[in-house]
Amino acid sequence: MNHPVIYRVVFYGIMAGLCGSIFFLLSLMVEAPFSSKDMRSAYYAGCNIGLHSPLTNESIARCESIADMFKETLDDLDKQMNP
Repeated sequence: MNHPVIYRVVFYGIMAGLCGSIFFLLSLMVEAPFSSKDMRSAYYAGCNIGLHSPLTNESIARCESIADMFKETLDDLDKQMNP
């Protein structure tokens, strides 16, 4: 190692940048409007994209039923959290 100070400055700069970006993304997540309807739609789209290839009527119906259960679970959790 010819220049250990430079390596440390670069390393700590990268670490500070990563921590800063994580805090920034977390602050954006706090303001995001997460509703159970939006989460159901996102889960349904992800299920149809990644898990089943090729898409059939069976797999689409399965994804829809799982997404509906996911929405019901989120609604139940919301009811428990807000008495």
